[in-house]
Amino acid sequence: MRIGGRDSRARYGLGIVVFLASFTEASASAQETTHLGDVTVSATLHAPEGSSCPSEKKLLDAIRRSLSHAPSDEGPASVEVVIAVDAKGNVGSVRTIGRDADKTIGKRTTRAKSCVHLAEALVLIVVQTLDPLADESTSATIDGDDTDAERGSTETPAADDDRKSPATPSPSPRSGRRARHPQAQPLPSSRRVVFGAMAGASVATGIFPSLTPGAYFGLWLGTARSNGVEADLRGSQRLEASTTILFPSTLDLGEGSFQFRGVRPQLSGCPTSFGTNATQASPCLSLGALWVDASARDFAQNTGTLSVVPYVGLGAMVRVHLTDTIGLRLAVDASAFLRRAEWVLRPVGVVHELAPVSFGGTVAVESLRP
Repeated sequence: MRIGGRDSRARYGLGIVVFLASFTEASASAQETTHLGDVTVSATLHAPEGSSCPSEKKLLDAIRRSLSHAPSDEGPASVEVVIAVDAKGNVGSVRTIGRDADKTIGKRTTRAKSCVHLAEALVLIVVQTLDPLADESTSATIDGDDTDAERGSTETPAADDDRKSPATPSPSPRSGRRARHPQAQPLPSSRRVVFGAMAGASVATGIFPSLTPGAYFGLWLGTARSNGVEADLRGSQRLEASTTILFPSTLDLGEGSFQFRGVRPQLSGCPTSFGTNATQASPCLSLGALWVDASARDFAQNTGTLSVVPYVGLGAMVRVHLTDTIGLRLAVDASAFLRRAEWVLRPVGVVHELAPVSFGGTVAVESLRP
């Protein structure tokens, strides 16, 4: 009895070790999420270390690359792709959540001996779910050196009958034929409204007696091409409403001083833009007014005046892409004042005269929505 007890405990302990080892091996998992239009797509991989399965990022990139149209408005609100690899085989599933009030859930499961072929089949399921008009013969290849060796097999994944959503079409991989890249087709583009805010610093000449810095703030509204996934600012138009608060400037006159304060509200229009997705340049026309508050100090008779001088401007703006929603705005401009302005103090005479043309530059950070 003692020997049998020891043997039973030994087998029990060995079973715990095997269970823990298998649990540790299968516990390697990760998740990555992206957005295709207004559809949230996530990929989760449960696989042991060293598996030749493509990464979550490669899986999502293949889905994005294989879409020939923007996701349908009648499609699901979110799609979840899961790949599970263990000793029993490779199993993948696509789970969808609908847009209706009941949040209808659909699920499709498929299996394959090759993890790469399984991943490519799942890509096709997602693409045909998001775009019901997609050609059923379309196939997808997931890029990556770690998947090339496994893709050499001509196995074709076999789909299970676990179909809870009839709206989810099945892929049509062809046996004995290696998956090929779909031909690159641009997503259909349309115009959409974009807008944002700006904040930064500026500097100008010819306004006050010395070089005049200022704080720059503004809002902008425009139109840009969109493929349903992201906005393309090349060829976009924009309208800007901005204000520059000029820092005070003091002119020392010996007996006293003359101080200038000012603000420059401005409306600008940029009819088009050139460049790449990373950098765009735009010509801009502007119309504004210079408000100057000038006051004399420490004189026998201190006086103050408020002057408003309209102007028109011509400039160029360059936007540098930092993130999908943030850009760096660099601008230069020349402003021609539409009337002459000078400030006179008796008995000193003319204290300062506004230059006919002012040159300036602006550096600002701007946001992009939506």
